[in-house]
Amino acid sequence: MPILTFLDFSFDSAGLTVVTTCSPRNFDLVKSYGADAAFDYSDPEKCAKDIREYTNDNLHHVFDCISENTSPEVTSLLSSSFSRGPKRP
Repeated sequence: MPILTFLDFSFDSAGLTVVTTCSPRNFDLVKSYGADAAFDYSDPEKCAKDIREYTNDNLHHVFDCISENTSPEVTSLLSSSFSRGPKRP
């Protein structure tokens, strides 16, 4: 089983929603790998706002595997919501 398929299966089994950032030209590609949603990283503040809206500001984990260009800023903006705690339905 390819690793991406395995990870997608693992996230689904755990009930997790996977969101990612990338260039809009890669949205379909990352979704084909198992991402539930993709967001344009070119504007960090808009990207973080859109992800917060998509997740109902109930984000629990942020993982930045690139750490260059705008990704550290997006990660920082998203991590700041952890201190507010998750919103409960």
